[in-house]
Amino acid sequence: MTDTHGKVQLTLELTPELNQTLEELANTIGTTKSDVLRQAITLMQSIVTAKEETLTSTFSPPTLEALSELNPWTQNLIGVIRLDSENPEESYVNYLEEKYS
Repeated sequence: MTDTHGKVQLTLELTPELNQTLEELANTIGTTKSDVLRQAITLMQSIVTAKEETLTSTFSPPTLEALSELNPWTQNLIGVIRLDSENPEESYVNYLEEKYS
């Protein structure tokens, strides 16, 4: 691993099948394999945080900042929506009406 411009270069060994899956995901969402891995790590961090918070009985949802780092395709996949801060209920109803009408 070497540090180049604030990033660490990593060598990763994958099975051909896993590499193919990684390439297909990257092509599907129009990004690089590195971005797919970064987004997967972000999702895993959210899952681990949620599990830890569930164990302590205090849950706070993932922050919008963390989710905003995800590719728009990934945000759509997990259901990230942005609600109007002044009237979130109406904003959510409008979202549902548009989606299911």
